[in-house]
Amino acid sequence: FLFQLTSNSRKMTSLSLTIQADYGYVILTAVSTWILLNWMGMQVMKGRKKYEVQYPNLYSTNHNFNCIQRAHQNTIENVPMFLVFLLIGGLHLPRLSAVFGITYLVSRVVYAFGYY
Repeated sequence: FLFQLTSNSRKMTSLSLTIQADYGYVILTAVSTWILLNWMGMQVMKGRKKYEVQYPNLYSTNHNFNCIQRAHQNTIENVPMFLVFLLIGGLHLPRLSAVFGITYLVSRVVYAFGYY
């Protein structure tokens, strides 16, 4: 993929962006983020049933449910920044970005189990 910007003014400006073939690993990592968020959302739904927390309440008086909800919510709060760094960093070092991305996702699973 090649992106090129040119200008017809006196001073010609050119910008090109080449995406490496290994960028697919970065995309796969980004898709894995979606899988993680869905898994965590299902944990919240199970917690709602188990601890009888009705919608639209985000939190309850039950500490265990609040931990499940907070782990999911905290992950959602951090995902936009993670994805920006993953996708931009992957333009230069796709394999390394994917490895660090998968490491981050695994650490979020460990974090969630520790929080529960």
